[in-house]
Amino acid sequence: MNANAALAGHDNNFNLLRVLAAFAVLYSHSYALTDGKGAGEPLRALLGMSLGGVAVDIFFVISGFLVCGSLLRRQSSVDFLKGRFYRVFPALLVMVTLTVLLLGPWLTRLSLAEYFSSKEVFKYFYKNVTLLGGVTYKLPGVFESNPYPLAVNGSLWTLPQELRMYGYLLGLWLLLGLLRERRMQAFRVAVLVVCVAAVVLRLVEIAQGAPDDPTLRLLSMFFAGAALQIGRRHVPMDWRVFLLMLAGLLGAAFDPRAFAALFVLVLPYMVLFLAYVPGGRVRAYNRCGDYSYGLYLYAFPLQQALAALLPGIGLWSMVVLATLGALLCALGSWHWVEKPALTLTRAKAPQPDGRAAVGA
Repeated sequence: MNANAALAGHDNNFNLLRVLAAFAVLYSHSYALTDGKGAGEPLRALLGMSLGGVAVDIFFVISGFLVCGSLLRRQSSVDFLKGRFYRVFPALLVMVTLTVLLLGPWLTRLSLAEYFSSKEVFKYFYKNVTLLGGVTYKLPGVFESNPYPLAVNGSLWTLPQELRMYGYLLGLWLLLGLLRERRMQAFRVAVLVVCVAAVVLRLVEIAQGAPDDPTLRLLSMFFAGAALQIGRRHVPMDWRVFLLMLAGLLGAAFDPRAFAALFVLVLPYMVLFLAYVPGGRVRAYNRCGDYSYGLYLYAFPLQQALAALLPGIGLWSMVVLATLGALLCALGSWHWVEKPALTLTRAKAPQPDGRAAVGA
């Protein structure tokens, strides 16, 4: 079986993988947001990487695969930009607005006059809605006494990275447009070259024990997903390959550096395999919708609110209550904001683009 056969339809597990990754981010963040350090996070202690970090990598692999497929099908930079805009910004605008106008005034230690007259409020709104020049995390007087102080929404750091990956991919497409009739072939080769270069640099970084460069790490994952899209006709979806990779990861778990290197090499294939091969009842989740982005956007500020309102809240209480609250927000975000926005991108598209995942 190969990925190309499954790609023709929507009967896959991408929505389920994304929502599980969003829950993994919520769970992983709960450690730091309850104790201020996150030292007890199981994967971090064992492998030197957090479950949330693994989940973000999964988001970027899926995003690279689906976004590259969207660009190849549409073959229009304008349609590509519109699709990415409507996927990212409407839900982000609503979440940031609610944070600034409701959550901040409710939980700030300042008076409302002091809060709304602070330049930090405007800065928080402007930077986080536009994502220009990165994001900011502080609102005046909010979460100052939390175990993990001041950060209102730490999950937003991945969104500028996501936009950067879109820019790199679109930049290749526009640059190679100069070749005209050979553009498609050149674009495919360029994506594969960038993937190989990013993975090699990432492996060198791991081998040298250098500090993790988030941009390089996410670049390797995004373009690995894009490369799988390029070569999907030649990718065998085989349980034996998947189980061999899984066994290799388990065997390398005793050496964090070896695990990290193997992880870079095998995660993209494993994600694609889980997206297309497991079937049956698990596919029923597709009828629910795509709640992953809403979960990702709302979980962190809700977790911080719980830490502020319930001092000393335990890990599992945080996980359960934050999951319930974030899921309700995600339901509203999907049905009232994201899904209507996405209909604007599909009216003229040859095929739906599978809704690219946005990071953790």
